[in-house]
Amino acid sequence: NQLCLRGVCADAVPMAQYLSQLETGLPVSVAEVQILAALAAWSASDGGKAADTAFGDVLRAHANTPPSALTLAAYEYYAADLADSDKWGAIRERAALAAAHEGAARDVVPVRWAMMALLSASAEFNRDRSTDALQEVVDIENFLYRKRYVEDVENLEDIYYRAFAWREAMMAYFTSIKGKDLKIAERINKQAEATQEELNELAKSGGSKADGSPLCTGQVVSPPRPSYPREAAYRGYVGAVILGFGFVDGTPGNYRVLASVPDGAFEQASIDGMKYFKWEWDAQQEDPGCTKDKEAAGVHPFLYALR
Repeated sequence: NQLCLRGVCADAVPMAQYLSQLETGLPVSVAEVQILAALAAWSASDGGKAADTAFGDVLRAHANTPPSALTLAAYEYYAADLADSDKWGAIRERAALAAAHEGAARDVVPVRWAMMALLSASAEFNRDRSTDALQEVVDIENFLYRKRYVEDVENLEDIYYRAFAWREAMMAYFTSIKGKDLKIAERINKQAEATQEELNELAKSGGSKADGSPLCTGQVVSPPRPSYPREAAYRGYVGAVILGFGFVDGTPGNYRVLASVPDGAFEQASIDGMKYFKWEWDAQQEDPGCTKDKEAAGVHPFLYALR
């Protein structure tokens, strides 16, 4: 187990073979032993089709096994092996298998489950450009939104913003192509926003954790105006960027990319567009203890669609 978790699973082959021969006294379940043996053999192989098939067969046979540290690693290794390729169908199958296995423990390992589920949904979108993939992303985002804002679970920011960026990027695609799928996508997107509004109200009623002094009230007087990158437009790229911002001595600043899809294509354009962003504070503040200096004050999504 420890060898596999430390990235040297091939060295676990002798122990996995030994455990497989035991009839009693196993330290873990039979399913876990079989998964360990399959993972070790796959790690020690040359990465050929036969090894992939054998490993996949074992994982599919034990998909309903209660998740453990070892099984989580096994399913994730199997999915991640193709994550940097364009074999969308195979990535979809592997990531969906991992997400299904981890689903029973997603409240315990929300980031790991969400990573596999998002990999599955994004692979499906890259393969078929379907609104079903958008719905999957929305379900993932809503799950993370509840965990983060209602249940106050920490360390979900990166994966949450990644899911948010994928929803916006998918909407950019459907906005660009128009047609009947756009109406379906708009309905899914509207439902996502409504659900998050409900979760916001639930978080307020539950007294979500405070983060220092409240930000003083104000309004946007000039919104960001990013320019569509010429190279991206020429190549027909669409996408989205989730940009975080704050206030430094009352002035908008601390711009940072929280997530972007596709990676890097629209990041600089989004940051450059913030130079047009102007904010005006209300002259009268209800809370005299409010602050005009906050490192992380808000989030702005940028959607890049071809029109």
